[in-house]
Amino acid sequence: MATKTKLDALINKVSKPKAGFPEIQRTADLTIKSESPAKALDIARDLLESPVYQARMLATYLLGRLAGSMPETMKLLRQRVSRDPDWRVQEALAQTFDTICEQAGYQESLPLIKDWLGDDNPSVRRAATEGLRVWTSRPYFKANPEVAITLLRGLRADESEYVRRSVGGALKDIAKKHKTLVNRELKTWDLSDKKIQQTKLLVAKSGGSVGPVRKTVVKKAAAKKAAPKKATGKKAASKKAVKKTAVKKATPKKAASRKSASKKVAKKTASKKTVKKTVVKKKVTKKTKKK
Repeated sequence: MATKTKLDALINKVSKPKAGFPEIQRTADLTIKSESPAKALDIARDLLESPVYQARMLATYLLGRLAGSMPETMKLLRQRVSRDPDWRVQEALAQTFDTICEQAGYQESLPLIKDWLGDDNPSVRRAATEGLRVWTSRPYFKANPEVAITLLRGLRADESEYVRRSVGGALKDIAKKHKTLVNRELKTWDLSDKKIQQTKLLVAKSGGSVGPVRKTVVKKAAAKKAAPKKATGKKAASKKAVKKTAVKKATPKKAASRKSASKKVAKKTASKKTVKKTVVKKKVTKKTKKK
């Protein structure tokens, strides 16, 4: 059993907010380098008991790295880790399965791959189908794509939708470079089986129904299309000009009214001055006559 201090330090390290899959894998590599295989196995066993999902992910990666020298780790992965309720631990299991096959060689791992693909537990089957994606990017399968297609074919009508989705996605990946091979395979499928129908649709389309995150994106896109578009450039400028003109027409012409008022005042003032001048002139005339 590992010391509590060491376990706590590892759990604190991998459970930080920024610690994702790559960081936890790096921690597993460092632990393998710094500890003996027996000690690393003890640490992995203890981490599997943790309520922290990142700790159980770390345990999964440790077990995968020990699989080459300690075959008993395969039992823990297959019987214990595959039953973990957290999806992130299941992703770690899929990645770990690929690591095990890579270390042993993909061609040499064919018996193991077939064994996991035939397991009663859907999480074990899915770990194999998902872990090896993209199948034809892996050595051996890259040169033998038909072998990968044949192995995946066996799960086209799997009882678990979880597995069928992975199979459909894996075949869709392969079809990007080997479309003819995949299409030839699909033509042999009995589409009277609804499960096979769904798998084929997953190969042909996007890989399944819209998930929670994608639904939000779709809703936003629909709302954006439905909403009136804001005018840009010249259109926006012309709209502003029209708006100003409309406001100008709607409001009384204050400037014009002020000018007319000032003209009237000026007129009155001028007429008053004229009258005053006339009166003064008459008085001057009368005085002149008297003289």
